[in-house]
Amino acid sequence: MEIKNIEFSEYCCLNRPLMRIDEESDAQWFFGNKEVEQRVLERIASDFNTRGTPKCGILGRWGIGKTHTLNHLRWLFETNPQKYRTKPVKMLLAPWDDGNPRGNNWGYIHRKMIDAIGEHALREVVVTFDKMPQARTQNLAKAMEAIFKFGDANIKYSLSVILSENFLREQQKSTAAAWEWLRGDKVSIADLGVNRVVESVQDMVDVIRNIGVLAKTSRGLGFTFFIDEAHALGDVKKKKSEIHYGFKELADPTNSDVGYILAIFGGGMNAVPPVLTDPKDILDRMGVTQQTIHEAIIELKDVTAAESDLMEFAKNVLQNLKDIDKAKSMISEMNLGSKTTPDLLPFTQDGLKEVVDRLKQKEETKTPRLIIDNLATTSNKAYQESKLHNRYVLVDATFVRKVLP
Repeated sequence: MEIKNIEFSEYCCLNRPLMRIDEESDAQWFFGNKEVEQRVLERIASDFNTRGTPKCGILGRWGIGKTHTLNHLRWLFETNPQKYRTKPVKMLLAPWDDGNPRGNNWGYIHRKMIDAIGEHALREVVVTFDKMPQARTQNLAKAMEAIFKFGDANIKYSLSVILSENFLREQQKSTAAAWEWLRGDKVSIADLGVNRVVESVQDMVDVIRNIGVLAKTSRGLGFTFFIDEAHALGDVKKKKSEIHYGFKELADPTNSDVGYILAIFGGGMNAVPPVLTDPKDILDRMGVTQQTIHEAIIELKDVTAAESDLMEFAKNVLQNLKDIDKAKSMISEMNLGSKTTPDLLPFTQDGLKEVVDRLKQKEETKTPRLIIDNLATTSNKAYQESKLHNRYVLVDATFVRKVLP
């Protein structure tokens, strides 16, 4: 094998083109401090047992792994529906435009929620409910209306008509107007056969919660919104009361079918947007106070705090990005002998330790994102030197001291 002719992925024996974590396909892995993962899972389990659905969040600075943690939790929910009795719905809250009448109120959040659920999932819920015995014995709309728990009679009736007439089966007619109604957009109620539009915060939350009720009734799973970049709520200025009220209604004990897990950027509990903490009625419903908020909003800053965590994280990354069989063949063909192992290649044990020793010096370099970036950068420098000299260059301690500042 001519080292100078191989690609970087071959040199590192990767199972992918690039040395990086993919947020979607690698969601089954949780890198870093298992204690933190356990705290998050314990809070979620407690929420299921006491609130019926998750009502909590995670918090951490840039690069600490908030999005990765959300994706990992979402993977757990999707693969263990008997344990996590809800359907995860991915949702991005940012950006928040406080000067835009369409982007500074609960309607903005509501539209994102409806679109995040999506027509396919909503249609699946309606079709499944239609097959249930109680739906077979009466008009479908009336059967839905009978189980809805939230809103006035007109909202319940109108929602049942919208869902039964537009989402029961694939139809030739467009569902655009019905979707606009669900999103709270301006529509003609006469054309849709309903007697109410969705316009107030209460209407919007009631629609979402009733959809959750329908989902839980039909398939045993409600919805939980995995809301990334929820720190955007810190930019709420003009509609604080409205936004606070919307989340308060979602947090209310009467709602056990629609949950939320927030991912918030920042360090310390002071980073939690005030619109969620003041007044304290949302915290009350989440079972915490200002002093114990860390029990519901779990901080990820210590996910790789100790040196042992950093080393474990680095090893996990290398191992999970590696094609072990290819690495074994590379070690044999390049006569690397006992200098490294398939799971560490292209690093040696002392080389990886040297990288960790340098990263642990500063708090800002201990984030998962920067650890992965440094592993990739150092590997690439060894790869470039290998091509130059046409021999396999391992990333040992001497090499790390030469290429890393």
